[in-house]
Formats: sequence, C-alpha cells, structure tokens
Amino acid sequence: TTLSIAFFSFIFKATPSLLANFFRFHGESTSSVFLAFSFHIVLLSVFCGLATLLIRLSDFRLSRNLARTRGYLLERNKSSKGLLPSPDVGYIKRFEVFRLLLKVIFSRRIRTVNELDELSDEDLRIEFSKDQRFSDKLGATTWLLLKWQILFFALAILTYACHLLL
Repeated sequence: TTLSIAFFSFIFKATPSLLANFFRFHGESTSSVFLAFSFHIVLLSVFCGLATLLIRLSDFRLSRNLARTRGYLLERNKSSKGLLPSPDVGYIKRFEVFRLLLKVIFSRRIRTVNELDELSDEDLRIEFSKDQRFSDKLGATTWLLLKWQILFFALAILTYACHLLL
C-alpha cells in the first residue's frame, strides 16, 4: 500500500496536468493514454491495499477472540479437550471478496469473552465454528487481495514505463 501511494503521488507530481485531463482520452497521444491508465491502475492497487489492511485487522481481532474462546472453554469445562480447527475454506469467489469487505466494514460484530457465559457448550461450539469459518475466509481473502494489489502495482509500473518510452 505504501509503495502504491508513493507511486501514485510520483505520477501526480511528475504530471501536474493529469488532474485537469483526468477523464479525457480522446484526441490524446498514446503516451498520455498510458499515463492515464497507469494512474487508474495504481488507484486500484491502493484500493486493494486498503481493503487488505481492513480485512487483515478484522481477522487479527477474530483470531484473538477464537484463541480466547478456546481458553475460556478449556477453563470452563476443566478439561484438556478444546475446540478444533475447521476444514480449509478453499477457493474464494471474486464477488465474495466484496461481500466480506462490506461485512467487515459495516456489520460484523465479534463476541467478547464476557458474553460467552450466557451460551451453552453446544451454542458456543456453533458460534465458534461460524467465527472460525469466517476467519478462514478472511485469511483467504487477504491473500487474494494481496495478489491483486501486487498485480495492479506491477501493471501500473509497466504502463508508466510505456508512457516514458513513447
């Protein structure tokens, strides 16, 4: 994200007229079209980076809560049997990334350890399983968005290089 933002400001500083011609492609030289594409692609890279940060932070909070829930259940039951990990989530669909991002930003609430006293062992296991699946999806989404960010950043550099060469 930092490199994408730095490259974004470099493009903007190197070409002061870019803001004035932000959406104009007609009648322009090939070089300025590559510059505009580079500008838009680096914006996509910045967006992917920020989305990755939000999802990763939410996943950290949820992972911490899962570890606390395991410890709470072990202490409550006075046993060595804890909650086991769920199976791997697998492939994340493209549109599921946006749904998860919206869920992280607007609606996902994580239970506190104090609220666990109200749940029975079975309800606790069900909630734990849901949270674990959600955490697995967040982790897979993080990797997918990171790959997209790197791809967009590389494309932005390539299109900017084409702008310089033309």
